[in-house]
Amino acid sequence: MAHDEAYYLAEKKIEEALKSGETELDISNELGAPDNLRLTELPESIAELTQLVSLDISYNKLTALPEWLSKLSKLQSLRMRSNQLTELPEWFGFFPRLRSLYCPRNQLQVFPESFGNLTRLSF
Repeated sequence: MAHDEAYYLAEKKIEEALKSGETELDISNELGAPDNLRLTELPESIAELTQLVSLDISYNKLTALPEWLSKLSKLQSLRMRSNQLTELPEWFGFFPRLRSLYCPRNQLQVFPESFGNLTRLSF
């Protein structure tokens, strides 16, 4: 599948985070950004950022979350505001350290039975 400009920009940020050992990654896009700057899929290279504790993928056009995202076992905060997600898969409820989940302005209809240790949850 051909990737658009948003995908390549996200890959560049991921590469920089890998080199510097960043624990936070923000690949969100501002509300009102042109479609070519909004992700429709997440680059799989995010899975290499095993040190991540915070990930922001807000203001994109994501419709699903890939299972490889579950490799981010140190993730404590996940922001997914304003995407096009309709469900959170079952594996999603088992991030061992996830404490904060922020995902309003999606079309969520299916939720995992368990949200583990979340202390802050916003839909």
